Amino acid sequence: MTVYREHIEPPPHESFRLLRWQGSLDEVEVCLADATHMPFVGSGKHWHAHTVAELTFIAEGTGSRFIGDHIGNVHAPELVFVGPNVPHYWSGLEQSSGYSIQVDFESHEARHVFPELRQLDDLLEIARRGILFDPSLAASVGERMQLMEQSTGLSRLTLLLELFCELRELDSSRYRLLCDKPFTLRGETPHSHAISKAIRLVIEHFHEDLTIDDLCEAVDISRATLCRHFKQYTGHTPIGFLNGVRIDHARRMLVEEAGPISEIAIRCGFNNLSHFNRLFLRQVGSTPSQYRSKHT
Repeated sequence: MTVYREHIEPPPHESFRLLRWQGSLDEVEVCLADATHMPFVGSGKHWHAHTVAELTFIAEGTGSRFIGDHIGNVHAPELVFVGPNVPHYWSGLEQSSGYSIQVDFESHEARHVFPELRQLDDLLEIARRGILFDPSLAASVGERMQLMEQSTGLSRLTLLLELFCELRELDSSRYRLLCDKPFTLRGETPHSHAISKAIRLVIEHFHEDLTIDDLCEAVDISRATLCRHFKQYTGHTPIGFLNGVRIDHARRMLVEEAGPISEIAIRCGFNNLSHFNRLFLRQVGSTPSQYRSKHT
């Protein structure tokens, strides 16, 4: 799961890109302004960032979301707005569907033609922490995105502007911010590839007995370098990120499976049940048994 610097260009003669997927994130299409569709290979299943903002509606499916320093469960219907240069990634959405709008509201060219776009600055600023909107709002925005898919030309652009005008006016009770602080990943570093590989190893092997030394050996960098640059990319120390991934998977298993909590802890990489319980309480705010009772 390399950290992709995705370069996003809207289709010719269009000002933004509307994507849809049905069944899997492996089957993404661009919805063109003439109401036709074109196959597209996206980066949603990889840890990636881009210079444009992205509004993603997940209509169906479950999985995990990684946005900046945030790790959490996906519960459709879900609407997430990610600001420019915020690294993000969705995992486990093999059976899902949804839409995504990718649009550059900050370019000099856009603001020269439409200076009113500056009215979106506050929304874009808080989107650097990732925004998760109220589920009831998610469903209605999903319907708007479907209408965009069926619309053409200026009608579709009008729908886009009306949508973001409404989002900027929302009361803060209709959404929550996901990251602890604004996240902006700018440029590559000499260690980008190594950190990308370390992130991939954690996500793919979280259930194993991973240590910082294991990661350092696998990516061939020093412990100090790994810890420093890992936090730049994810907002977490390597062990903090590993524990976050483990707890996220444990939360999902507690809801979806009926097995003993001790067994779930072991399958998520925790060999010490007391340690698992303490971390779960610290990160989730409830014990594993309380969490299961509340969500089942």
